[in-house]
Amino acid sequence: MKRLFLIRHAKSSWNDDSLCDQERPLNDRGQSQLAPLARAMKCLGALSGAIYASPAVRAQQT
Repeated sequence: MKRLFLIRHAKSSWNDDSLCDQERPLNDRGQSQLAPLARAMKCLGALSGAIYASPAVRAQQT
């Protein structure tokens, strides 16, 4: 059976007026969310197929 995982980007710097929406990176909290997310995705087998993501910086970092 095929499975679909929908994952939102990690915490980003939403209040930085110097950047447009697509350029906002992850903040420190978002960076700390990456390792636990990767472990969970690996346990669920979510890393064995295709990954489609937004071109936004925060989505690519996640």
